[in-house]
Amino acid sequence: MSSDPCVSVILPAYNRLGHLRTAVASVLAQTCSDFELIIADDGSGDETRDFLRGLANEPQVRVLWLAHSGAPSVPRNAAIRAARGKYIAFIDSDDVWLPEKLERQVAFMAAHPALGWSYHPCRRIDAAGQEASSVGVQPWRPFEGNIVGPLLEIDALIATPSVMAESALVQRVGAFDHEQRFCEDYDLWLRLALASDAGPLHERLALIRVHEDHYSQDRLGAHVGWCIAPWWWRASALTIGRLWSRSSTHV
Repeated sequence: MSSDPCVSVILPAYNRLGHLRTAVASVLAQTCSDFELIIADDGSGDETRDFLRGLANEPQVRVLWLAHSGAPSVPRNAAIRAARGKYIAFIDSDDVWLPEKLERQVAFMAAHPALGWSYHPCRRIDAAGQEASSVGVQPWRPFEGNIVGPLLEIDALIATPSVMAESALVQRVGAFDHEQRFCEDYDLWLRLALASDAGPLHERLALIRVHEDHYSQDRLGAHVGWCIAPWWWRASALTIGRLWSRSSTHV
């Protein structure tokens, strides 16, 4: 690519080849072509690495070969450091984007220059790509402007493949915390929210795959991650969140 792209798409990969193929295809099928796809491979096996080598002829794709870390933040941050786009967007190896995802979100960001980042609702699918049950799942609600309060109270549900942020903003707040093995996404969203207003799109532009091999299904690890989260993160529902929520705007 002769000039810097509008969007750098960050995709961490570790095996799960079947889902990875679908995730990559959904990015390459975007109606907005002004992007680079940076795949940071976290030490995958030979089959996955062969697939990634096969992408060498795709001019928009770059692959970073990393030693296995087991922490999604490590490959994500490696890709962020290599990013050249004005905006950064995230997709995981088991997620799927709708074709208009980048086009709609780039247009939204351009129309709202005061916002440093944006997000949107997602659909849930199972391992086979069928609609997954939403029974017991908290409904998505859009919040705009200062959304620190809704984030602290876990009212703002922001999925990783829905987020687009200014690259300079992500770099300024420090990207993902390598020490956080879980909740690392919400930790970053909070730091983004402390530094900049956010805005929601109302279209479901991505699919989140719910399956047994999902990284977040390790509930013990999730609780450990919660325990080492910053104290102000964990105390939010009791005090800090309610204070901030008085000044936040609910759409």
